[in-house]
Amino acid sequence: MTNKNPQKSTKTPNIDPFSLLSETQWRYVTARVENPSFSKKDAAEYIGIEPNTVYKWDTYVDDALEVARADIHRAALDRRKQAVLKAIAVKIALLDSEDENVRSKVASEIIEWELGKASQGVTVGNADGKPFKTESTNVNIQADNAHDAGNILAELARLGAIPSGTGKNGHDTEVD
Repeated sequence: MTNKNPQKSTKTPNIDPFSLLSETQWRYVTARVENPSFSKKDAAEYIGIEPNTVYKWDTYVDDALEVARADIHRAALDRRKQAVLKAIAVKIALLDSEDENVRSKVASEIIEWELGKASQGVTVGNADGKPFKTESTNVNIQADNAHDAGNILAELARLGAIPSGTGKNGHDTEVD
């Protein structure tokens, strides 16, 4: 006897079952993963479709469900990738908007995604607009013991050369 409705399995390493799912099929798989006790009929009714619909779907939906149950993180990542593609398609469609402001904003967003945001200069200086004066001093200090090292750190902190407070190994750098 010949099967009138042969189902092709997509259980091959070359085909990702998630890439084949429609929005409704994604909702169905999600409902079955979230509610493991759901039958096909229960899940169909839960998402608001006729139960007979799910029985007509190709086996890649069952394959996707099996993979999703085994690796929920992969399923979520694949779903997110599809959402990004959909979001990009929306942005691209807005390039044809009748509103010039919308077209311009979307064009800028797409360009910035691809090329990065245009560099913007930032001026930092004193209240009078002049640049800050900075000095860098390297100090090589040798102490014979921890007490001397603590005193040296405390003096540097007092002079503002280093922040005051607790230094390395819990030594206090403030002068008593």
